[in-house]
Amino acid sequence: MPRLFPIVSIAILLGSPIASLSQSSNRTLTRDPVTARVKNAALAMQRFSWEQGCMAQAFLESGEVQMMIMMVRGSLLNQKEDGRIASSGGGPTDPLMGGEACWKAADLTRDPVLRKAADGLLQYALKRAPRSSDGILYHAGHEMWSDGFHTAPPFYAATGRFDECMQQIEGYHKRLWNPEKKLYIHMWDD
Repeated sequence: MPRLFPIVSIAILLGSPIASLSQSSNRTLTRDPVTARVKNAALAMQRFSWEQGCMAQAFLESGEVQMMIMMVRGSLLNQKEDGRIASSGGGPTDPLMGGEACWKAADLTRDPVLRKAADGLLQYALKRAPRSSDGILYHAGHEMWSDGFHTAPPFYAATGRFDECMQQIEGYHKRLWNPEKKLYIHMWDD
């Protein structure tokens, strides 16, 4: 019985009873044995904010909605007062990688806790995240990283803020595109 306590505690903490996981929601990724092994390894590792967000997004895109919702609920365990979720290391925009999944989870569940988290994360992205004088989000210090293409833009698009989405994409492109090599550089420091 002592071994079940952590599993039951986590399930209750995440707000999803173990019984609510339907077998159909777990079939998508587990049909392929290699994908199932990758999924299991990812679920067993300690994650930083960008990894939590990428995993929630992967579950969203693969149709594993219950897993996506659990990943989002788990991200609230490391929520900052400024609105960032899954804030367990990384740059100030890394938590935005989970933004689209958080927004979708709030819409699907109509859970007021998830809605408050999604709205708080959006307000962080729109008003509190560090940015350049022309409004482009910084990744670390005064640096912009190619990772930025996958942080705020998808989140802004999911919330219908297409102008903000395009502003970020154009700002990163302006700084990170190397026309001579026809490649993006990874970092730019203002």
